[in-house]
Amino acid sequence: MLLVLVLGATPAHAGWVQAPGAYYLKLWDQMLIGGQVFARDGTKLELPESYQDHALRLYFEYGVDEALTVIVRGTPLGLASYGGEATAYSGLMGVGLRAALIRGELPIALELGYGWGPPLGKAPLAEGQVEGRRFVYRPTFEQHVGQVELQIGWAFSALWMKAAGGLVVSSGEGIDPAAEASFRLGTSTSFGLEADAGVVVHAPFADPRFIDVTGVGNTRYVGVAIGVGYWITNSFGVRLDLGLAPFAESNAATPSIGVGIQSH
Repeated sequence: MLLVLVLGATPAHAGWVQAPGAYYLKLWDQMLIGGQVFARDGTKLELPESYQDHALRLYFEYGVDEALTVIVRGTPLGLASYGGEATAYSGLMGVGLRAALIRGELPIALELGYGWGPPLGKAPLAEGQVEGRRFVYRPTFEQHVGQVELQIGWAFSALWMKAAGGLVVSSGEGIDPAAEASFRLGTSTSFGLEADAGVVVHAPFADPRFIDVTGVGNTRYVGVAIGVGYWITNSFGVRLDLGLAPFAESNAATPSIGVGIQSH
């Protein structure tokens, strides 16, 4: 689910701040459906039961002034199931500030964020063994999360690129600090169609201690994200996102699919 959180917010172009009074809003359903998991050594294992996760997610940016943008992101409500067990949950809810350090053709920004994971749905739905290895299925953690990220962007005509790197720390039990880095390339057209693709690396400072099926605890991965959007009007559009993990440790081994709407 950390993979989902990182990839789900990618429509925002790193390095750029919103103009004063301008905004970007995205609401979407993030779906995770499967029965496989990445073990601690990166191999794929088949769990005894299948799982599903449907999460209502939001991402919002608002330009306070020419150099500062406020960001709100989170999962106010989700529904997770494993085998015959199911629970509603609330995921991380976070706020952040993106400050422009350098503006122009190659903008650079610093983003600071804080998130809180409420206790709703934090209890494990399942625990057990798969091929002699311990696994836990839980949709969320009660935790406080801090994040700092340096971002750089570049745009030419209809093309744009962005890169970012930073650090994530959590108060959750057994969750170690992690370094993150990402790169994304996208394009937009005059008739409202947009597409982008990118890669993200999430690397905790300690190895996962057991198989955390949803990846809300310690997880290590290289993720690939592909997104397509279409602006039906000048301010309203739809978007489809696909997240894949060619390599991961202690995470779900199934694609994540996001379907939603966006506005600016």
